[in-house]
Amino acid sequence: MNILTATLAVLLLGTICSLAEADLDDSNIAALSQKLDMLSFPGRESHPYIPHVCCVSYVQRPIPRNTITATYRTSSHCPKPGVILVTKKGKELCANPNARWVQTYLKDLEILEH
Repeated sequence: MNILTATLAVLLLGTICSLAEADLDDSNIAALSQKLDMLSFPGRESHPYIPHVCCVSYVQRPIPRNTITATYRTSSHCPKPGVILVTKKGKELCANPNARWVQTYLKDLEILEH
């Protein structure tokens, strides 16, 4: 069983790294971090099976609103706050939660959800 788990982890890591190598910039760190974090073993504080994504940097310009399908906030355990913007293509981008355009997007999406 341990060999199977290790093999699966190596295969997943190889796939993730090859995808990351093809399209890696600072704003994609969240997506890569989340995928790598899923390989970790459970045992986290309040939600053991939910990976904690942290932003290393933020996108520098507003992302077109019509390309954003969802948002979520990074864990409170992260060194800096962040909002993950999920695009129609499934890309996850880190944004500064204090940026005015990010706050507007969050309000717009909150209104649409209710």
